[in-house]
Amino acid sequence: MRIIEAIESYGYYKDWYKNDYQFLINRFGEDADLMAGLLAATSPRVSMKRSWMLALQVYNAFKAGKEFDEAGYMPAHLSNIKRVLSGESLSGPKVTRFYKNLMGDDNAVTLDTWMIRFLTDGEKETVSEKEYKRLERNFKRTAKRYGYTPAELQAIVWIAYRKSQGLKPKSYKLVGDEKQMMFEFMEVMV
Repeated sequence: MRIIEAIESYGYYKDWYKNDYQFLINRFGEDADLMAGLLAATSPRVSMKRSWMLALQVYNAFKAGKEFDEAGYMPAHLSNIKRVLSGESLSGPKVTRFYKNLMGDDNAVTLDTWMIRFLTDGEKETVSEKEYKRLERNFKRTAKRYGYTPAELQAIVWIAYRKSQGLKPKSYKLVGDEKQMMFEFMEVMV
């Protein structure tokens, strides 16, 4: 899949980050930034559904003044969760940029496994921080050439590439709406 094909077929997903942050504001109010941080912290190497559930568990425990059960979290998740809860900055290029995108920074470029596969023609799933920065610079130039912000084009390409791999478009809004009953159940259980 080429970028122009992604734009032609999925350009309407350019507001993915804005829409998902608005969903977080609607759902969590003044805690939207906290939830965005927890979603970013729990995003590496898990599905959006899993990230949502992990972040929600931490959020509910935190709001109830309790410790969350650390079972099921990866070490990278845990260190960033602790940073979020203590008001510190996130660590790692993907997680940091994902949080920035969710918070409205249209210039940050989130390069997760899907984006790295796309940008390396399927040859890689991870890259060094130096390679990440190089891919990010190139992607920013490409976004400018097509008249999009880097975040808008990244959202379009991410959806398009995942779709080309047989997956459905996802967002935290969709995952959150699908899990509304679980959300309410978990609020009661904490």
